[in-house]
Amino acid sequence: MMTGIGEQCVHRWRSILPQLGVSSKYLTGKQGPCPKCGGKDRFRFDDKDGRGTFYCNQCGAGDGVTLVMLVTGKVFRDAAETIRQIAVGAAVSRPAYTLDQEKRVQSLRDIWRASQPITADDEAGRYLASRGIEPPFSEALRFIPKLRVSGESMTHLAAMIALVRDPDGEPLTLHRTYLQGGRKAAISSPRRMMPGKTPHGSYVELAPAAEEMGVAEGIETALRARQRFGIPCWALISADGLKAFTPPIVVKRLRIFGDNDRNYTGHAASYALAHRLAVHNDHIDLSVEIPEVVGADWADAA
Repeated sequence: MMTGIGEQCVHRWRSILPQLGVSSKYLTGKQGPCPKCGGKDRFRFDDKDGRGTFYCNQCGAGDGVTLVMLVTGKVFRDAAETIRQIAVGAAVSRPAYTLDQEKRVQSLRDIWRASQPITADDEAGRYLASRGIEPPFSEALRFIPKLRVSGESMTHLAAMIALVRDPDGEPLTLHRTYLQGGRKAAISSPRRMMPGKTPHGSYVELAPAAEEMGVAEGIETALRARQRFGIPCWALISADGLKAFTPPIVVKRLRIFGDNDRNYTGHAASYALAHRLAVHNDHIDLSVEIPEVVGADWADAA
């Protein structure tokens, strides 16, 4: 019988662990590399009875708390307290899905299953290359050769899709970038969220969280910042999303890569986030970094 922190986290480890530096790519239930010792297929997260259980040929076996201790190096007491802070903060009850919501979720799953990892030769890979973004590409991004377009003369186009997670780390929806010939499609809105509400503070986890990481508004901006500065960087989708972001608890230094908008929207959002975190999270070292050229973001900066 489970008690204490383990009981609070039953069936929630897949949303809790990414906030502690264990990327969701390790939590698929398939054999793969260990988040601690690497390798190719020595680790599996099986999450028996929702307890966050895992097995590694090198590191051994354990539950979610053990995995946090293994990856972070924390002793049990400190690991349990860190997990508790996340578990309590995320313990907002989720309403049951309506029939329409179930259909929407199934549609998202169908699109994701029809997509494939991005390669350098497909339209998404060529598009990213045109933006100066080099492989390997994030597992949160995928390519779909044919996706419905609403409200346009063209009914279907190729697209790059991104998995968007809600502020608690749960998969929520998909972001689409429609493409033609390795460029953004010539339609009214080539970038679109799937229909449905996306809370501010939702994000695209382009790389595992780390003690030092960055955030930016756009996907391409975050990818270029990661490439340029050598740290993980997440995309917050919009200026309002940037302002509302709450970093994973593992983060000790956050670099905010703002857009240099002519109307100062990027500046305002970046400094609003920095101000909020400075007031409420004094353990995080913060910096706001804006490119010099007016009208540019870090995807444009040389």
